[in-house]
Amino acid sequence: MLAVLIPITLFAAWLWHLGRPGSNGLRIAFVRATITIFAAVAISTELLSLVHAVSFVGFVAVWTALSVIPILLIRNDLRDLAELFVSSVRQAAKDVPRIPSAVVLAVLSVTLVVALASPPNTYDSHTYHLARVMHWIQNASVSDYPTAILRQLYQPPLAEYAIMHLQVLSGSDRFANIVQWISLIGTAAAVSSIAYEVGLGRRSQAFAAALTVTVPSAIVQATGTQNDVVAAFFVVSFFLFFLRSVNGRGSDWIWTGAALGMALMTKSTTFLYCFPIGLFFAVTGFLIADHRADRLLLVRRVAFILIVAAAFNFGHFARNYSLFGSPVSSGDDEVRNRRINASIIGANLTRNFAMNLGTGITPVDEAVERSIRKVLGKEISNPDSTWMENEFDVRFSTHEDLAGNLLHVILLTAAIGIAAFFARRERGPFGIIGIIFSMVVGIVLFAILLKWQLWTARLQLPLFSLGTVLVAFAAERVSPRGMIPITLVCFVFAMPFMLAGEPRRLISMGERRGVFSEQRTPKLYKNLPDLGPLYAGAAGFIRQRKNPPTTVGIAIEFNDFEYPIWELLKDDPTGAPLIRHIGVTNASKALKPEGPAPDLVIATRTGNVFDGISYREVWKNDVVRVLEPFR
Repeated sequence: MLAVLIPITLFAAWLWHLGRPGSNGLRIAFVRATITIFAAVAISTELLSLVHAVSFVGFVAVWTALSVIPILLIRNDLRDLAELFVSSVRQAAKDVPRIPSAVVLAVLSVTLVVALASPPNTYDSHTYHLARVMHWIQNASVSDYPTAILRQLYQPPLAEYAIMHLQVLSGSDRFANIVQWISLIGTAAAVSSIAYEVGLGRRSQAFAAALTVTVPSAIVQATGTQNDVVAAFFVVSFFLFFLRSVNGRGSDWIWTGAALGMALMTKSTTFLYCFPIGLFFAVTGFLIADHRADRLLLVRRVAFILIVAAAFNFGHFARNYSLFGSPVSSGDDEVRNRRINASIIGANLTRNFAMNLGTGITPVDEAVERSIRKVLGKEISNPDSTWMENEFDVRFSTHEDLAGNLLHVILLTAAIGIAAFFARRERGPFGIIGIIFSMVVGIVLFAILLKWQLWTARLQLPLFSLGTVLVAFAAERVSPRGMIPITLVCFVFAMPFMLAGEPRRLISMGERRGVFSEQRTPKLYKNLPDLGPLYAGAAGFIRQRKNPPTTVGIAIEFNDFEYPIWELLKDDPTGAPLIRHIGVTNASKALKPEGPAPDLVIATRTGNVFDGISYREVWKNDVVRVLEPFR
């Protein structure tokens, strides 16, 4: 199990960072170590791709070397670092309040069990997150390829790079969900470190961490293969290291640039959150600088941050620009508002907020929805600001795409006002003002630029994570004794998401089976259970052929499941049959095909002619057809 090389490297890097000057203890050291691992994933993947060495041998070589380097760096101080680590853990256990710590440990333990017991069954992972991983492994490269699902190409790839490393080294997808889970730990560590940097006490720091891990959308995301928790980790880390750098508490400019670069390399929406963070610290740092030399130094350091961030994204941006003429978009996506005016911005702000208001009490939810519909009128479904005709409603859901954050949105709404009042009265803290500015501007930018979507709550997870510091600050100023009751209430409210989150629930209830009550295949298709037998039937027909195909074509629509085809047809991602898209009609059709014309085709699209080749139907069910070329 060579995947163990990655956690070994993470722990060794944690020890090394713990012993470095300015580490400020376990949390900052862990955040730096986690960023180091992601940086290693990003850099090694891009370099190996240049020589078509994205492979088992390439990854083993990388992680063997990376696990040895930190061990060599700490070998002379290993005993001292081990003693420092143990003493730091003991001191933390002694100093940190028990109830928030117990809440954090409980959430992380339950989500770890669910993550390890569940195959990756997120809808988007079946269409592009994991499907792109399979193409990269097969091609031994992250270069672009023809595909009907352009999100496989233009969406930022870092979280999937990490999944790929684990998948290749372990020989399966059993650890694919761990990328988000480890990022939740990193987010909690970074949030509590921000609380420390703004002067909050240990109780408030632990309170912020507990609030972070009890955000419902974070809980259900932490067990899957989306990238929202990874994005939250890097956005919060960007704020943390920029704050430390400007405050003069540490020379963290390289970490600031790395966090920014990897945020942008994880999810496009992080642009909206990192921009106000960078703007706030750059402008205020410039204004408070006493001398011209200090201002010039700040300008150079901000330029350095941007260069580091751009370096991480160079490969991905270059591929996008070459194919689409844009570094960040395919040009034909429909996520941006077609028009921008006050009505659209107001409607988006209202609908985005309302996606967190589901209580599970039907009369209440219906009353809230009616009120919002009455206020917004026709803007409630304006196609210029609504993604793919999503239908607005207010409801309680434990599904990873739809889970709202009711208690946290109430706490954050109150905390922004309270924090602003005390920050003005106390003329600081500087970091609290930065959080308020970053959250408000981020929320408004999201509404101005992006269409309303049903899954807004998870897309705004970085803001919920950062905002927990405001809640801790407000609670410390107004009622420190209220922190424990609030922690317990949030934990109780989080229980349905921990135990019955969909599509990966821990416990069984009625016909809804838990992760330990089903075999892998039913769990894999939790989002579309009726689709499993249909895909399996097509794959079974192909596997039973007397002459196994060397190449299988897939002719699918832009949002169809693809990962199950790889799962069902290939025992080894690098072995036969080669799988490639055919009949591509979008911009990627100009790219070189991944292989020769297929012997058989799995099709969910209509038509029998693809890329000028005529096929005949040899098997079908209600959704999937198997075709072969006319001989």
